Amino acid sequence: QQETLARYVYTPMFFCDFFNIIIVIICYNQFNLYRIYISIPFLFELRTFINRLFTDTSLGVTNWLKLEDIYSNTYLVKCARYSEKNDPIKRGETQTKTKKDSFFCLLLVILILLILSSLIIFTITSSLYEPNIPKKIDIQLKIGSYLSIYQMTAQDHDLIPFTRTDYHNLQSLIYWSKTSPEIKGWGGCG
Repeated sequence: QQETLARYVYTPMFFCDFFNIIIVIICYNQFNLYRIYISIPFLFELRTFINRLFTDTSLGVTNWLKLEDIYSNTYLVKCARYSEKNDPIKRGETQTKTKKDSFFCLLLVILILLILSSLIIFTITSSLYEPNIPKKIDIQLKIGSYLSIYQMTAQDHDLIPFTRTDYHNLQSLIYWSKTSPEIKGWGGCG
């Protein structure tokens, strides 16, 4: 009984507490690291659910999440006030225009580079682009809301690849048909 209790209950509780101690030592003492920790998706929620799992409480899950959120926001405000005390520019004093604008210009350039770099990477590299080959094609010809005049279905082995030369041949055939509009020998009138 005691061995199974120690194996299945105390061991996860130890790792949960160890995980929390590491977070407290590393993140809470450094305000910026705590902000990074909060901004990583689902890591804060994971810690909250682990705490909820091993804490004896009468709070429901939603109230527990609200409590953890309030605690986190309070800690962020506390750290912001602490960093304002150590800031060389005090509250209410105006910053120099070059210091203020250079920081936001740098952030704007970094943001634009992040957005454009992904676009450039995917447009320049043609090795990433491989067309999806169709497995089945359905063609249906109908006029208005009437029943279809023609239906056709082609699957795997019936499909023939359409190359660039086939495309140019089709294009020249369409262009050639536009240049000679009259049809000779049609209806006996020509």
